[in-house]
Order: sequence, then structure tokens, then C-alpha cells
Amino acid sequence: MSLMVVYVILVFAGQALAVTIGILLDNISKALGLTVFLVLYFSVFVVCWKLAVRLTDPGGIVHARLSGR
Repeated sequence: MSLMVVYVILVFAGQALAVTIGILLDNISKALGLTVFLVLYFSVFVVCWKLAVRLTDPGGIVHARLSGR
């Protein structure tokens, strides 16, 4: 359960960052903004999953804090 919670939080933060970068680049060039946004959008899912798995493994930081160790 903690894996999914951590994953959703990371994805939410990552997608907010991707949207912000996309909007900033959209002012410079529409094509550049869309391209960068799409690359970041799909990359966030993969990177956040790997990070969430690493954080919630039995020896990870989040697991240790949630179990009270």
C-alpha cells in the first residue's frame, strides 16, 4: 500500500514540474514546449515508479519510517 501512495505523490509532483516546464517553453516555441512536455510526461511514470520501489523496499527510507524503526 505504501508503494502506491509514494508513487502517486511522486507522479503528482513530477507531472506538475513537467507542466510548468512545458508552459515556460511554450512561450519560446510551441513545438519545443510540446515536445519537451511529452517526453517529460511519459518519463515521469517510469522514473517515479523506479524511485518509489527503491524508497519503499524493506531496507528503504520510507519503509523504515512507516514501520517506526
